[in-house]
Amino acid sequence: MQFKEYAQLFQQLTYPIYVSIEAQDIMNKLMDVNDETRLGSKGVQEVKNHPFFQGIDRTNSQIVNFS
Repeated sequence: MQFKEYAQLFQQLTYPIYVSIEAQDIMNKLMDVNDETRLGSKGVQEVKNHPFFQGIDRTNSQIVNFS
């Protein structure tokens, strides 16, 4: 598949109604085929500041090990 075909594929994505607007937005931005405009291309803080993560207290978050 060529670059142009990937771009068209991602533009056609539809999400179930239960997926929040913020979740849709972060997924679309993370899958951006342009590595210069993709979310996170300017650093991890760009991803952490996305509205999807609003309300998460990262200073008191704990790492959970599921193994």
